[in-house]
Amino acid sequence: MHPHWPAPRVRLRNHSRVRPLSFIFAFIGFATASLAEDRAHVLPAPLLRWLEPAWGLADARFQSNAAALARLPVTPHTQPTARLGYHSFFAPQPNVAKWLQVDLGAPTAFDSVVLVAAEAAEDASPGPGYGFPLRFRVEAADDEHFAEPRLLADHTEADFPNPGNLPVFISAPGSHARYVRITATRLRPRGGRCFFALGEMMILRGQHNIAVGCPVRAIDSYPASLAWHTQNVTDGCSALGPPVENSPSPSNGWHSEMSNTPDAVQWVQVTLSEAVPVTEVRLYPASPTDYPMRSGFGFPLRFRVEGSAHADFSEPVLLHDATDQDFVNPGENPVSIFTAGQRLQAIRVTATRLWERNLDFAFALAELEVWSGDRNVARGAPVSSSGDTLRPKWQPVGLTDGATSRWFIAGWPEWLRGLSERRELELQQSQLTAELEALNRSAVRLAVRWLVVAALALGVLIGLWLWRGRRQRQLATERLRERIAADLHDEIGSQLASIALLSQVGAQRGEATGQGAVLTEIHDIARETSAAMRDIVWLVRPSPASVDDLLLRFREVATRLLGQIEWELRTEALPASLPLEVRRHLYLFTREALRNAAIHAHARRVDIRFFSEADRLVLTISDDGVGFLSEALTTGTGLVSLRSRAAALGGTLKIDSAPAQGTRLVLTMPLKS
Repeated sequence: MHPHWPAPRVRLRNHSRVRPLSFIFAFIGFATASLAEDRAHVLPAPLLRWLEPAWGLADARFQSNAAALARLPVTPHTQPTARLGYHSFFAPQPNVAKWLQVDLGAPTAFDSVVLVAAEAAEDASPGPGYGFPLRFRVEAADDEHFAEPRLLADHTEADFPNPGNLPVFISAPGSHARYVRITATRLRPRGGRCFFALGEMMILRGQHNIAVGCPVRAIDSYPASLAWHTQNVTDGCSALGPPVENSPSPSNGWHSEMSNTPDAVQWVQVTLSEAVPVTEVRLYPASPTDYPMRSGFGFPLRFRVEGSAHADFSEPVLLHDATDQDFVNPGENPVSIFTAGQRLQAIRVTATRLWERNLDFAFALAELEVWSGDRNVARGAPVSSSGDTLRPKWQPVGLTDGATSRWFIAGWPEWLRGLSERRELELQQSQLTAELEALNRSAVRLAVRWLVVAALALGVLIGLWLWRGRRQRQLATERLRERIAADLHDEIGSQLASIALLSQVGAQRGEATGQGAVLTEIHDIARETSAAMRDIVWLVRPSPASVDDLLLRFREVATRLLGQIEWELRTEALPASLPLEVRRHLYLFTREALRNAAIHAHARRVDIRFFSEADRLVLTISDDGVGFLSEALTTGTGLVSLRSRAAALGGTLKIDSAPAQGTRLVLTMPLKS
């Protein structure tokens, strides 16, 4: 062989192209990543209802609750008060029973019991719901030892959600008892200790909180102080404030004339149209909008409440006396004064020690209600006083207009029941919100799965479409190659055969005329061209993938190219078939190597061995020709073709040669190529 063998041009095709399937797989990867991260993407409501029917039911409940909440009383702002409520001794464990009971003085009918939690931010406690028991029951009895209790509410089976600053309304229509007790069976923990606390216990009969001022007993009590005392549970002051509607008030209320001394006496009087039995007088402290940070504005430090059966206030009767010591400012909480049901026409409140405003002193009230049974008979009644301060928001009529300084007044039972319903609905809304979020995440995961399935199905369809298109192109190419091969064989091949035959006959006849040599050369060229044409037809025409067909072509080309040179082809353990492109490159590689062995190597013998070992195919071609120097391996242009064929097959080519020692080519390629 020779290093300067001619190097035919080998064109390598680049089959890499952007495939649509790559986008599908990229989307599947993104969807899977989103699914793994459990992202809370918000889907449209119709899609959520379709993917998760339970979401539609939960959302309907959520919307229904939201509409109901809009009709309920709004959550009141917390009332500051120095009397926080009741506080038990601490216990080391939560499962210790603590009780507190209210004595109504005699067996009394009532309609409901209302529990209001204390609000005190201490240690880890956020404030609202401070110390409210995790589990409890409410009972009524006629004896103070509760030998025969009647159960009103039982929340001892599961932990009760912290009510915060909203009441727990316990409906008990038709109840009749002297004592009402709450028993905490599971205490609330705080700082490694457990305790029970309560801001207020209301016992309602009609529009009245009949527990106000009633005696209170408890199993134990935190050391007595103004903030924590058993009697605070029935003082009428809680974090809720007064019962109000959502309608704003037209006035601040009534305001006395100013005084330079706190001991000046100021009074205000409501005169009814006639004398009626009076069961309760209710005073509402002012909380004017122009003094927003001063609740309990103008409420007297000391005062008395009197009534008279006459419009001229003759023969007054003392209803309540708070003139001996300063009265704790009630904030915005109403102050209830119960009476014995006397027939009264005029109600007067007299302040004997005034409230300090700004270096001066005054007496003010937002509203004064006079109750006869369940009717406020003072609504719209005329007001008189010892002296007034008249301002647009301060007018005598403001004392009986049915409103506090901020809102119109509502009935106790309706307001407390509405707030308790708000607490329950807000808890449901919180649970529904968590449920909707969980269902939304589930729907997102389900949507991603459906999208992945759809993407996979689309990928399969696109793959089938691409495979079908490729197959059709392959069939069209094979038909074209078959047609070209047939045309080459039938037309050009037959004409070359005719040229070879005629030139042979002409050469025999032209020997006498001296033109035989020319015709003989034409005959040889035509025969070689015809053989090359047969090679082209074999390479172009689709043929079976049998290795036997390739070996047959090896033998034909060796016979044709090597002529008188001795040669041998040996095969071992070859596969039954090989792809067309592999057979094509192997044939062209062998033909090139044999041609150069015949022309340049001047070899006397050529050995061809074709076999497989492990997962490789090996083709060796050896000759005993003149060989060449090893430096020519990198400088000879004749080896470019063989190396290109080896690269196209995905294999390697090893060349061993030395002057006068022949040449050996070893082509190794993967069997799966």
